[in-house]
Amino acid sequence: MSGLLNLILLITAVFCSVHAVHAQPYYMKSSNGVPVYTNIKPEDNSYKKIRSPWGSTKKQEKINYGSNNYSRDYDRLIANAGDIYNVDPNLIKAIIKVESGFNPKAVSRMGAMGLMQLMPQTALNNGVVNPFDPADNIYGGVKYFRMLLNMFNGNLKLALAGYNAGENAVIDHGFSIPPYPETQNYVKKTLYHYSKISRKKVYHKTNISMHVKRVKYSGEKSPVYSEKDLVSELSGKFLVQLASYPQLSLARELEHILKSKGYPAFIQKAYLPKRGTWYRVRIGSFSTKEEAKFFGDSIRSKEPDIDKVIVVNL
Repeated sequence: MSGLLNLILLITAVFCSVHAVHAQPYYMKSSNGVPVYTNIKPEDNSYKKIRSPWGSTKKQEKINYGSNNYSRDYDRLIANAGDIYNVDPNLIKAIIKVESGFNPKAVSRMGAMGLMQLMPQTALNNGVVNPFDPADNIYGGVKYFRMLLNMFNGNLKLALAGYNAGENAVIDHGFSIPPYPETQNYVKKTLYHYSKISRKKVYHKTNISMHVKRVKYSGEKSPVYSEKDLVSELSGKFLVQLASYPQLSLARELEHILKSKGYPAFIQKAYLPKRGTWYRVRIGSFSTKEEAKFFGDSIRSKEPDIDKVIVVNL
């Protein structure tokens, strides 16, 4: 009977450990030797990923990169647009290759148009009158891509992901490439052709899109900064202020909500004459006021706890 009981316990232990692997894929040993598990990818490099005993269950999709033929019909327009908006012409050409295959009359099933496959609203926002005119399309598309590069602090992967899926999708997924196979493949394909056209390996930034005080977040209380703490790093930059409270506890509550959703929020305290110390929940920084306002408005449209945003400059 004891042998049967041991077998049952062994099977139960194996089942529970396999279940834990799927629920808690990261672990580390604390200073006292106790293992700590989490199912959220941590920033701390001391955590290790637990591998499934059954091996990988996700089938890697084979990407069709297409041919390595690149039209030269629009090289002059591409060079001019790249010069105006400070975008590598080889990168513009790679985007056009993946988007339309150099077909100025291309229309996608979603309604994207022309060489750089501009959606109607994107074309309108970037001053494109005729999206099927190569010059109009290229200048508008590169202008939009420049805005994405600025928004994501030069992070090429995030800018490409934003071009394919929309900048809000990148923001909503914690400033990472959204988990859409089409978008992930789009980034890989564009970088592949960028390398081929450039005839060299393409290096790109992988840092988070915004510069903020780096605070590892696991639910614990993060620091409260004074303006003096921030001005040396963020001088001349634009920040988005999401709320201001007379009580620190209220600011912490909003900070917790935002950081749990992937927004790199932080708290700055300020002394206001006749009002005392107030606590401001902010995100930053951005190079231009327009980028900061766009980001702030995108948060306000999604988060019910945010009813007003203002842009500040340190």
